[in-house]
Amino acid sequence: MLVRIIPVGTVSEKLLKEVSGGIENTLGIKTRVMENLVVPKESYNALRRQHDADKMIDLLCKNQVAQYIDRDLPALFITDADLYADKMNFAFAVEDPVYSVSIISMARLRTEFYGQGINLYLLGERVTKEAVHTLGHQLGLEHCFRPTCVMSPSPSAGDVDKKQKIMCRDCEVKASKVISLPR
Repeated sequence: MLVRIIPVGTVSEKLLKEVSGGIENTLGIKTRVMENLVVPKESYNALRRQHDADKMIDLLCKNQVAQYIDRDLPALFITDADLYADKMNFAFAVEDPVYSVSIISMARLRTEFYGQGINLYLLGERVTKEAVHTLGHQLGLEHCFRPTCVMSPSPSAGDVDKKQKIMCRDCEVKASKVISLPR
C-alpha cells in the first residue's frame, strides 16, 4: 500500500513530512507527497463560510494526481480550508472508503482557531492523529470506545488531544489482518 498525500491550499512542507512520517511509523504504510492542488471555489458555501467536504472531494478527484487508481493507492488530502459534511457543523476529516480517499481540514485543528497562540507542534500532532484515524477507516476499522485509541471519535480538538497516535491492542489486531503493522 502507498498513501498519496495531496496538499490542498496552504500546507507547510514540514507538516506534510511530519504526517508522512507518522503514517509510516504508526501503520507501516509508505507515503508519497504529491503536488499541491488549489482549493476548489465550487465547494465553498458562502452562507456557512465553509467548504462542503464531499463536494471538495469530488472536485479534487477529477485531478489526475488524485484520481482513483486502486484501493492500495489511497489519496489523503490535507487542506487549510474549513470543512463541513452532511448535517455536521464542521468536520476535522471525511473519508470515502469506496474510492479510497480522505480529506483532513487543519482549520479547526489549529490552536489559533480557539483564540490561543500558534502551536505548530500541536497542529502536527493533531493532523497526524486524524490521518492515522482516517486511514484506519479505509482499512475497515470502526470507531473505538477507548478514548486514547487513535480510532476513537473526535467531536472536539480536545478529544483529538486525548488520543494517542497509535491504535489500542484490539484495533491493532483488526488492522493487522489487513496490513503488517510495525512493532
